[in-house]
Amino acid sequence: MFGCSNQKTTSQFNIFMLKNVLGITAGNLASHIKVLKNSGLVTVTKQFVDNHPQTTLLVTEKGKEDFGYLKEWFYNNFLQG
Repeated sequence: MFGCSNQKTTSQFNIFMLKNVLGITAGNLASHIKVLKNSGLVTVTKQFVDNHPQTTLLVTEKGKEDFGYLKEWFYNNFLQG
C-alpha cells in the first residue's frame, strides 16, 4: 500500500507519501482523511520527528474489515469479468 515498507503486515501510512502517491492536494487528502477518521476506519497520529511534523494514519480493525470487503467486491465486480 502507500508509504509502507511491508504491504502485507503494515497498516500505517505516512501522509506525505500518501499525498504524493495519490497525486492530490493536501487539502483534498485532509478532507478524505476526516471522513475516514469520523467513520472509525483510521486513526490519525501527529508527532515531530527531528523537528519536522509527521502525520500518520493507522487503519483500525473496522477499517481492515471494511477495506477487505471493498477489495473483494471490486475484484468480483470489475476484475473477474
